[in-house]
Amino acid sequence: MGDQVASFNVHDRFRFRVSAPRPADLRAFSAKFAAFGVDHVDEPDVEVLLGPHDVGEGETTLVTKESRCGRGFVHYAETYKVVRWRVLLAGLEDRQWRVRCHCRPAVGYEAFITKVLRPLFALKLATQGSALLHASAVGVKGRACVFAAFPGVGKTSACFHLARKGAELLGDENTLVDPEGGVWSFPLSIPVTTAMLRRHGLRPELSLGERVRLRVGDLVGLLSWGFLEKSLGLAARRCFSVAERAEPWRVYVLARSPRPFAIERLAADECARRLVLIQQFELTRVATYLSNYLVANPASALADPAGVLRRSVEPVVARAETYGVNLDEARLGGSFERLAAHAGLA
Repeated sequence: MGDQVASFNVHDRFRFRVSAPRPADLRAFSAKFAAFGVDHVDEPDVEVLLGPHDVGEGETTLVTKESRCGRGFVHYAETYKVVRWRVLLAGLEDRQWRVRCHCRPAVGYEAFITKVLRPLFALKLATQGSALLHASAVGVKGRACVFAAFPGVGKTSACFHLARKGAELLGDENTLVDPEGGVWSFPLSIPVTTAMLRRHGLRPELSLGERVRLRVGDLVGLLSWGFLEKSLGLAARRCFSVAERAEPWRVYVLARSPRPFAIERLAADECARRLVLIQQFELTRVATYLSNYLVANPASALADPAGVLRRSVEPVVARAETYGVNLDEARLGGSFERLAAHAGLA
């Protein structure tokens, strides 16, 4: 029996395909990117192949403890929490990149999507002039408010807060920006736990099977002290109204501290600089592996990732109002209320 295949088309701007010998290995991908699932794609930008693999990519020119690299490929092994990965990135100078990944147990693919694949997509899109921002976004009367921040600051909470006030969801973790600065939806399935549903006040109607999976996910997280990422993937449209595209309006770069809530205009250059820093943090794991690749391939088109990222964010920064925001960590609810009022959703 041949490999099982899942294909995805993101607004006709980015296509990828995932193949695996077992249907179970595809489930995490099919659930996460369900909004973009299609029957077939020709010539995907990224080909993802799951399961055991040999390197077989020609002569190796650089070997370190973690990886081996050669012309056009880098192969590495890593333990993330309790999951062991073996990942081969190949064709990095070609139009189509190939990603081979093998991990056990299959639940490891959920972490692989977050820690490797999505950041890799962001880098691939940046080389094509688009940006997959590490940011949430909502549409307000056809205009996009984008919330960029380092993990844990509150971009998802800000996005959900505004969505509950009538804004349309564009994305809670990643936001796609085209080369003209237009903002497109990237509504991945939302990984929820019982605690998250309560914290954000989400009350979707769940089937009996979904309730069981939610409880199992809570139990797995508890018994593994948070080392296994197993949660219920909930379609964004189950909780919110989702827009497909919005014109750029405002970009908010969020920070969080004990200081009172504050919002101030940012110069476009400073906003772009902060966005690139956030993008680079998101790419930390992938950039670590590519650093060895660049030693073996110093003339690579990926030799200046900061420059590539900077050029990809400039179109939206040039067309939007840009702000820096401090969220008062002692009064987060009040901070989100004031942010909503600034976005016209009081």
